[in-house]
Amino acid sequence: MSGPFRVIEASSNSATVTLIGENREPCRVPFDQLVKVPKEIDDTPIKGLTARGNRGRPKKGNKNLAKNTCASIKFSTFRTSFSSTTDVHHADWHCPGKLMCQGAEVECSIDVALKDIVPNVPFGDLKFSSPYELSRLLSILSQSHLPESWRTARMLDRSYDTTSPIGLGLAWSFYRRHCVHMTLATVTDAGRVLPNHPSRGKCDPYNIANIADNARKYADTHPWTSSSWKEVKPRKNFIILPTGFERVLEGFKTETQTAVVLKKPEDLKPEWFVEDFSSIILFNPAEFAGTMRWRGAWTLLMQTIARGTELIVLAGPENDREWRRSVDMLRDLCEETIAQRPSLQNHIRCLLPHRSQYEMIGAGFRTATHEQGKLFTESTSKRFWTSTMAQCSAFISLAPFSRRPHGNTRNHVKAFKPAHSQQRQKVGTFTPTRQNYKKLVPFREQRPKGGHTSRNTLKEAQICRIGNQVYTLTPVHDHKKGAPRKAGRKF
Repeated sequence: MSGPFRVIEASSNSATVTLIGENREPCRVPFDQLVKVPKEIDDTPIKGLTARGNRGRPKKGNKNLAKNTCASIKFSTFRTSFSSTTDVHHADWHCPGKLMCQGAEVECSIDVALKDIVPNVPFGDLKFSSPYELSRLLSILSQSHLPESWRTARMLDRSYDTTSPIGLGLAWSFYRRHCVHMTLATVTDAGRVLPNHPSRGKCDPYNIANIADNARKYADTHPWTSSSWKEVKPRKNFIILPTGFERVLEGFKTETQTAVVLKKPEDLKPEWFVEDFSSIILFNPAEFAGTMRWRGAWTLLMQTIARGTELIVLAGPENDREWRRSVDMLRDLCEETIAQRPSLQNHIRCLLPHRSQYEMIGAGFRTATHEQGKLFTESTSKRFWTSTMAQCSAFISLAPFSRRPHGNTRNHVKAFKPAHSQQRQKVGTFTPTRQNYKKLVPFREQRPKGGHTSRNTLKEAQICRIGNQVYTLTPVHDHKKGAPRKAGRKF
């Protein structure tokens, strides 16, 4: 017979119980036949709206009782189980260290330090007691957007709650190799569909069910070996720039960085967030967009944060009043999200300026001005990125902006290619020496002298650059020689 039961009377060795909601006689059950509620299940008594056994005239009830009761229901009322330290399938599993098998004692080999897993790691003497604690350390080591001081502080701060699919996958792969309990569980569960991983608490900053599902797949395809520690690599950072940086995106891309341009919130694509990123650097768009337009984009960002990624919001190049409204909107979204879920405070970092900081000297958003249809040059982009990183150097550390090799064309001289008529001539007797070449007059010096000429105009500068590229070194023998002078000719 299963419950739930209500205890009517209890003695020294038994209890009188009755089924709740059923019209049955009470029965006396000895204490040794009762099952204690596990500590993972909430056993807080719930007070009902009516009291059993009340006598007399019923009291007048509140007319709005039903409405207020429905509005007061919260998710914490429903009982649920959390991640357990006694379940080998959970991330909080604590290995007892040994196992009795057929009368023999088999010991596990997981009582090691972090330096025994990842050599030459800072604070290698740190130890762990569960796959989650190991995954937390590995996830922090792979955060490439942090300064070294921040990475050290987060490794020593056990209250900093984070994990990632690859970090938890490496931790489970290590436990499957060195923990006998998890090794046997892996064999037993082969071919089975495991249930979703339960939450670790009431307000986790990540979706542990999604992370655990991807971590199991990673552990299945990456068994632990002596070189598995090399998989602890710096994760990439995803930079979302406002409009105007379309031509200089290659300057932001490195081995640990990738960049895209976001003109409006509706352009955010789900396929951008397939990879496991260390952080998302979001610059506010130049144009203002309301809350309804940010709904889909903000949902994608929160889903990425739930996989262990950190969101950092920065200010893009300033424009006009629309830019200020865009800054205020993103700040409100960040503050409202943190207010509703305080555990995301360490995963959402809002570095947007306040109104009193709009005129701050040396700020990155003041080094470039956005205009409609304007595309930033490499010099402007580098100045903007350098100033922004210098301003936020206490919180983030990213790679500098790099110019493209083919961006400078002043010192670039193309190789001489003979014309089609010159290719049919014999070139065996021709020796290219300094005397065989002469330098033509630069194009900018062939302008007519005298009179007023415009200088430093954009159009004239472009023509001069084209002329300097076209009129390069030319062989002397290619020029047509003049006719010989006749005898007796007077000049």
